[in-house]
Amino acid sequence: IEFNCGENGGLSSVWISQPDLSDLVGNYPIISAEEARALLLKGNYITSVPYEVPGGEYIRRVELVYRNGDYEKYYMPYYRFYVELPEEQREHGLKDYGAYYVPAVEGSYLTDMPTWDGSFN
Repeated sequence: IEFNCGENGGLSSVWISQPDLSDLVGNYPIISAEEARALLLKGNYITSVPYEVPGGEYIRRVELVYRNGDYEKYYMPYYRFYVELPEEQREHGLKDYGAYYVPAVEGSYLTDMPTWDGSFN
């Protein structure tokens, strides 16, 4: 919790950066990594990477994670895909990768894709 004082020394704001999101909202079925990959390739993802996914052949790794950024309303599972970025190819064969997130919850239970706050976790 962060407390901020105004110019007159009084309390001006309180910031809770890691709220407890552990209250159970419900149990929801998740999709497979293969289904998430298909959604990724269709453009159904969130990311801070400035490039679209260049193709399935550039996907290097996938893992199931829970995003926990400051603006998350609920803990929700996502598949995080690490994708090689050909636009960022470096000298001597060095490569850059971007993280692309696909919700792991079955789509019929989602009402809106979450917004991206720019953080990476």
